Amino acid sequence: MNSGALVKLIVVALLLLLPALPALAHEIVVDAAGTCSFPDAFASANNDDNRGGCTRVDDGNGSNDTIILEKNVSSGGLVMSATASLNRGNITIEGKGYTYTMNVNHDRHFDVGRNRLTINNLILTRAENTGRAGVGGSINLSGTSVTIPASLVVNDSVFHGNLAWDEGGAINVGPHKEATINRTVFYNNTSNKVGSAISLEDKAHLIVSNSSFYNNNGKGVIAPHDGTGGPPDEITLRHVTIFGNSGSGGGLRFATAASKLEMSNSIDVSNAGGACQLTATLPTDTTLRNNIVGSSSTQNCKDGANTVVADPMLPNAAGVTTLLHLIPQAGSPAIDAISAADCEAVFGTADKRDVRGTARPQNGKCDIGAYEYVAPPPPPRDTESGSGGGASASPSGSGSDDEAMPTAVAVIRYSPAQSCQSLQPSIVVSKASSGTSCQLVSGSGIGHPEVIAAMPSLVVDIWGWVTPGTQVCFLASSGAIKFIDTTALPRTVADLSVFSEAGGLLCATVDGAGQVALVPGPSAPPVATPSLDTQLLGDCMVTLQYSLNFRDAPAGEKIGALPSQVKLTALERTDSWFKVDYHGAQGWISAAYVEPEDDCG
Repeated sequence: MNSGALVKLIVVALLLLLPALPALAHEIVVDAAGTCSFPDAFASANNDDNRGGCTRVDDGNGSNDTIILEKNVSSGGLVMSATASLNRGNITIEGKGYTYTMNVNHDRHFDVGRNRLTINNLILTRAENTGRAGVGGSINLSGTSVTIPASLVVNDSVFHGNLAWDEGGAINVGPHKEATINRTVFYNNTSNKVGSAISLEDKAHLIVSNSSFYNNNGKGVIAPHDGTGGPPDEITLRHVTIFGNSGSGGGLRFATAASKLEMSNSIDVSNAGGACQLTATLPTDTTLRNNIVGSSSTQNCKDGANTVVADPMLPNAAGVTTLLHLIPQAGSPAIDAISAADCEAVFGTADKRDVRGTARPQNGKCDIGAYEYVAPPPPPRDTESGSGGGASASPSGSGSDDEAMPTAVAVIRYSPAQSCQSLQPSIVVSKASSGTSCQLVSGSGIGHPEVIAAMPSLVVDIWGWVTPGTQVCFLASSGAIKFIDTTALPRTVADLSVFSEAGGLLCATVDGAGQVALVPGPSAPPVATPSLDTQLLGDCMVTLQYSLNFRDAPAGEKIGALPSQVKLTALERTDSWFKVDYHGAQGWISAAYVEPEDDCG
């Protein structure tokens, strides 16, 4: 053999020994125009080619194909088969807050028998009048092969209204399969058998962190299959809230013990049929710590250091309509119950944010459950007004500068928190209490697809104690301002009334917590100069929605404060002020915080 042939043979041999290069990752956009449908996008990712009108754009990030939603989608079940020559790599779905609705009878959203499916920021639900799936009403990790692994990762998502004839109203974790759930909400899911939200089979692994389960119906909200196959290998629950579920053992239910069981810093209360029912023989590797469980829990659920039977002070389960109803109320034993060291021990280097994305810990300690409580300060009051019940005289310039002062007994002066004062020079937040916190958000942090689609230039998230009339201004010559109500589920979007202020500011006011977004729109209205021309009123009554400063003239010196919810006769008005009579004392109050009736100009 000559030297040239020998070199070629060596090169060929070396190439055969090299590991196969991973397939290039691609991004596939399910666009609002409908060019690329969701089923075609999934088939493209599943087969490493282009299907329908979908175009796969190489992003150079390895073998994970990513599907990006730009609209709500619906279809039949999508399959990552364990046997067919499909599934060339892992698939990630960036939901961006959109909804995937199952609209095929007796089907589910995904059947994953191979590789890993990652779901971020997606709402998964089922259309009405569609029959239930067998197991896994939304997702089934299927197949029994150990050599063909399948796994699921879910972040910042919602499962609701999903149905299963048998196990797993939302998710079934099949034999030898793995599921990791972070910051996700499960509600109104149903199974005829075990696991109204999640069920597990032989040798399955499940890790759930910072997630909540409420109003699900079945035999245990998280539960292994009854009497079929062996037990799951591992169930780990960290900072989970299980509340208001129904069925036989509506909370946790383990008739078959996992080989390893950990439940830390979690709440399991107010579930019909038993809050927490564990098998009589717990696995040797069991950790139950810092949990709050209901009085109907079995003794095994109460084992472990610092596990208590207590009322975490959540509202009535029947009243659960938004995520706010699952947040412990002030004074709850769940608040600040976990030291920073114990919180660190549970999470390690993992993401500690609660189900809403709020940072842990607050006040140096973590809370038990899925929600980290952010305490509002006492509402703002004038220092000179006491209980706010009269129009007593006070020194000029003292007390709160806020016109609206929700009734409370605290006596303190407020200004916006530092986080709202130092966002960036192009954003000004004013007329807010010191309990109002702010941060800029962008990308997937924006809470609604409609706002993302509008291509906002600036978005600020406002939370904490947000008093009505809090003003948000952007340095802009044009645009519209949208408000995302982050306390509602699903989240809603509203257009705010826009006005201009001196200095080139485009402004709007908000009445509560949410995200405020500047989006492209018409030119800013001219700066309005409030008229001080007074109009005499003959038949006008106004009801104060909040305790208000009482002034000697429009925008004048404060002479006291008036209580909330009183109805007064208005004598005169300007564009922004009413002159009222309060037990013989006459003065001016802001028109922004009253409900007028009759002829008020």
